[in-house]
Amino acid sequence: MSPTEVRRVRESEAEALLALRREALTEAPLAFLASPESDVAVSLEAVRAMLRGETGAVVLGAFAPELAGMAGLYREPQAKAAHKVNLWGFYVRPAARGQGLGKRLLEAALAQARTMEGVTSVRLSVSAAAPEAKALYARTGFRVWGHEPDALRHAGETVAEDHMVLEL
Repeated sequence: MSPTEVRRVRESEAEALLALRREALTEAPLAFLASPESDVAVSLEAVRAMLRGETGAVVLGAFAPELAGMAGLYREPQAKAAHKVNLWGFYVRPAARGQGLGKRLLEAALAQARTMEGVTSVRLSVSAAAPEAKALYARTGFRVWGHEPDALRHAGETVAEDHMVLEL
């Protein structure tokens, strides 16, 4: 694999991010709450707005050299919950897996969360359809704080989700 760069995705890279997000939702439908037709990143303009910071989300990408992975952070907007940030949309293309790219992407997301004033924890939900992601989160220090049976349903299949937290 060629050298990788992990950094914030730029607005000029919106098309690549939209394509990767659609790939993730299509290839791993039970790993994500969103679906291609109901995603926040449903259009190129919506992705550009997100990358401009208009939605409060931060999106990091792993480039090897093209966009091969992504991770989003979203801080709770309510003052009483602003100490929490949510990790969402974590995905690495299958061809780029097993080479440490996901770990680097997750570490970059956590480093970004640590720069956010007042943030004390990172939370996420991980589907039973993504055991490799759950194992990565656990190795990084996340712990399960809740289990939701029958969390997601798609095409006649049902999966549970674990809710995890990492105290910063």
